[in-house]
Amino acid sequence: MIVSTLSFLTAGCVGAFNHVDAGAVVLVGVICIILVLFIKEQIRRAIQGYYVYMRGGVQDGDARYNESGKEIRFYFTRKDRTIYIPTSTKWNEIMPEWAKPKRDEIVARLRKRISKTWKFKEADQQEHLRSQG
Repeated sequence: MIVSTLSFLTAGCVGAFNHVDAGAVVLVGVICIILVLFIKEQIRRAIQGYYVYMRGGVQDGDARYNESGKEIRFYFTRKDRTIYIPTSTKWNEIMPEWAKPKRDEIVARLRKRISKTWKFKEADQQEHLRSQG
């Protein structure tokens, strides 16, 4: 009797899995992959203490550098894939106090985190600079 009950339960479980939609399995797999990548990025940000992202429209926007909740912005144009970095003199004029002594470090981090297809160009013209808050 025990053997027949176990056989019935086993057949029921196996049968239930035969009816699982393959699309649902793929969806769960994709969600798991996205979740793992998200957690991995959060851990990287916590360990390194900074992150970089880009926000903007079709033609231009901002490359944003965030370090411990403090953020600075750099103007970019998509057409020529150029990010404009203030010259050393302009940097000291417009950047917040915490960022002034860290120019080389911040620019190196931007270069590391942004695609190699983007160019970095020094600028002191107002149209290529972002005011910092």
